[in-house]
Amino acid sequence: MPEDLRSALPRAALLMAAAVLALVWLNRLTIMENWAMLTTSSIAALLPLLVIASFVLSNRAKRREIRQRTGERLARFGSLPGPQFAELIALLLERDGYRRVYVECTRDAEIRIVARSPGGARVFVHCQYRSGPVSREAIADFARTLRRGGAVGVFATEDEFTGEARLAAVGVPVMLVDGLALERWAQDTPLHQTV
Repeated sequence: MPEDLRSALPRAALLMAAAVLALVWLNRLTIMENWAMLTTSSIAALLPLLVIASFVLSNRAKRREIRQRTGERLARFGSLPGPQFAELIALLLERDGYRRVYVECTRDAEIRIVARSPGGARVFVHCQYRSGPVSREAIADFARTLRRGGAVGVFATEDEFTGEARLAAVGVPVMLVDGLALERWAQDTPLHQTV
């Protein structure tokens, strides 16, 4: 049995027990006051709620597992080589619902990620690791890549962006994720709320 399902079972059992107790209470109320319709409608209302609650609990378990894996990677954040930094970014994207996340190394030793946003947009992610603050030139190069590829972008670094780099990003469909934003993102804040 998968770990996320095993951790969700006790909660689901507790929800089922609470629902049964609620039905018993409503049934006694029905017998006492002769409300036959109340019992039928209460059962019809509680069953979909139980299904939704069990679905929510299983999703929470899955998100908790991803959060734990992300936290383990962040504990080693300071010692990550570039490809593993990109894998961490890919894991965060998957957690936020991005699909078809693909990590690739280009010929000039850059690492980028190609993905689809939850809304279906094509997303390019450029990962810059351990090379100092991001310059205006790096953002301008990435902006050209985005225009050629018809995509929106994320530029992720564990460092920071220079003031000129931030100015170069104005009007470009790119989110700038610096070290502080990366920490917020890794702490379960969705990407679009970190920048």
